[in-house]
Amino acid sequence: MNKKDKKDNLVEKREIIDNATLAEMNEKYPKVSKNGVAFDLGLTYITIQTDYLGSTNIRKLIKNYGAEIVAVICFFRTEMCQPYGWYCKIDNDNLENLIEKCAFTLRMDENRVKECYQALVDNMAFFVIDDENGSYLADTQQLYNFEILNNSRVRERERKAKSRAKATAEKTNKEQDISSGSVTASVKESAPSEPIGDLSNNEADPFDW
Repeated sequence: MNKKDKKDNLVEKREIIDNATLAEMNEKYPKVSKNGVAFDLGLTYITIQTDYLGSTNIRKLIKNYGAEIVAVICFFRTEMCQPYGWYCKIDNDNLENLIEKCAFTLRMDENRVKECYQALVDNMAFFVIDDENGSYLADTQQLYNFEILNNSRVRERERKAKSRAKATAEKTNKEQDISSGSVTASVKESAPSEPIGDLSNNEADPFDW
């Protein structure tokens, strides 16, 4: 891997997420291939970094809303995992449904969930982003997880594509070699293996009475 490839594959955690980030991710990690094959972009896990609860921003939120806000963070991160990997839809009725689901899952009052959610957005623990298809809720750690995983997926797809191309080329070359060898053998076999002897005119014809 050359220096350029290493730079392209380098993933750094972002401080903020905006609409430009969404456009960048959609370009780098398309949902569908050029051949129309849908890529799996989802995650099956969330992470909480070891210094997360000690950050000034989160400490203030915990002071104001208690441990419940950490549970709300974890809930929304799990919702971001599928199918997009790092964000979840919050336009139309989606946010209301998520609030209801969060309240039911965590055994919290819906109004309390709404308060925690809004505090997370206002204090930039979560980010709201938009494109022509709608509005989404995103998180920097979830985006970092997404980039790490899908960067590896892209490299693995490229590796497999090169491997398939190499195997196809080798098979084609082998078939051409076999085909060429068969033609040569056919030409050789069409000639007599031994020279035909001369027929002498002096030989008696067995039917010549």
